Amino acid sequence: MEIITKAIENAAQKDAIKKCVIFTGAPGTGKTYCVEEYVKKHTDQDKNRWEFVQFHSSYDYTDFVEGLRPIKERKEMVFVRMDGIFKAFCRKVVKLNKAEQGTPKSDEKASDKKTYYYFVIDEINRADLGRVFGELMYCFEKRGEEHKIAMQYANLPAYNKTGKRIYDDCFRDGFYIPGNVVIIGTMNDIDRSVETFDFALRRRFDWVEIEADEVMESSLVSMGVPTDIVGRIKEMNKIIEDKSGLGKDFKIGPAYFQKYDGSNLKDIWEHNIEPILKEYMRGRQGPKDFIDKCEAALFSKDANA
Repeated sequence: MEIITKAIENAAQKDAIKKCVIFTGAPGTGKTYCVEEYVKKHTDQDKNRWEFVQFHSSYDYTDFVEGLRPIKERKEMVFVRMDGIFKAFCRKVVKLNKAEQGTPKSDEKASDKKTYYYFVIDEINRADLGRVFGELMYCFEKRGEEHKIAMQYANLPAYNKTGKRIYDDCFRDGFYIPGNVVIIGTMNDIDRSVETFDFALRRRFDWVEIEADEVMESSLVSMGVPTDIVGRIKEMNKIIEDKSGLGKDFKIGPAYFQKYDGSNLKDIWEHNIEPILKEYMRGRQGPKDFIDKCEAALFSKDANA
């Protein structure tokens, strides 16, 4: 998807103002799929160069950055400071940068390289982001070793996720995000919460909207959906967009039709589309008339039939 490729490539520049981007849009528009395909392609399938995580309501700072975890040491249980998934990823990038640069004096030189690393956060708005990110909001904006920040457990020795102590700790004097780490988030517009993204956090990300209409036809045709059915899907989405209380963010994305085989449109309607339309209309007036009209659009050349 060209819009996703362009946005990520803009973030993966040495002089990029923001190296964090969030893709928003209606469910099923292929945001996560296209991000994953881009990252895999541009890292030559090198798993060391990217990490994927999906946020949820229980996700917190200890999962993402660092926290106290119990391990068995000298036959007794002790609590140690252990890396979360993001800090472990950044630690790995620092090590790879130094290996590539011949152990430079400053990690800023590593940022000059065109070797970029990608950290993908799917469903980024499903966690309490203030609770997850903590002091990292500063690091999102200020990159490199010269912008180190003190962490809350800095007085304790660091351990990796396998429970082994890290003696050569690159973050001993403070944590920082290497300049060649691009952070990518995806989220559905209809799940967006004003409380989740405060303005201080919003300004640290570039926001790119993926509209269903922009990707609908090309995506559906590539899935083998005939052009006449593509037209009917667009008619159905027009009804959804025009429905009071809904709008473009509630359109049915092409991913709902990825299992289309030429004869199962009715099954897709009954098991995928109709249930979500019923959920959209929960507590609203006139759900049956609205759903009947959407069904008529999908199965007839005339949306009003």
